[in-house]
Amino acid sequence: MTNSANAHDVDPTTDLDGDPSEPIEIQFLSSLLFARGPVVRRTVEHLVPEDFYSPVNAELFTVIRDLIAAGSPHDSPMVLNALTRQGKAHGHAGERLVQALTIATVAGAPDTAVEAYGAALMSQAYRRSFHAAAQRLATIAAEAPEDELFERMCVLGREQRTATDRLNAFYRTDTA
Repeated sequence: MTNSANAHDVDPTTDLDGDPSEPIEIQFLSSLLFARGPVVRRTVEHLVPEDFYSPVNAELFTVIRDLIAAGSPHDSPMVLNALTRQGKAHGHAGERLVQALTIATVAGAPDTAVEAYGAALMSQAYRRSFHAAAQRLATIAAEAPEDELFERMCVLGREQRTATDRLNAFYRTDTA
């Protein structure tokens, strides 16, 4: 498990030792590019960029989500057009985004699986959040003043309760 600080140092298009979530992210994005109907909006409403391990995939998701929210087509050519119009398709970062879009476009995920991939992506993010909370708790145990230990642990617990509620909300609506 990689904490969020160095998760952003990973290039999902070249780092083969990255988080195992990355294939799910690519399949989700692939499915999302081709999926249509109310299921698309319902799925993306539950996901946030922070659910992605890869910051490149998170950025690509953000562009697609914004197109969906605007009621615009969100297929590969329109996503590339949005990246270009926003000035995000150039330079090193732009090359990575375009490469991730290309990979998602040819990944071949079925459009009918967008909810399933979205659920898997959220589930993996949920588990990563527990790893991160455990790391933060270990740091708190080592560094925080004794009189703050319990309250800081409770803060972490409340954050994880919020994450649990969010995951459960997704599962309640993914079959609606």
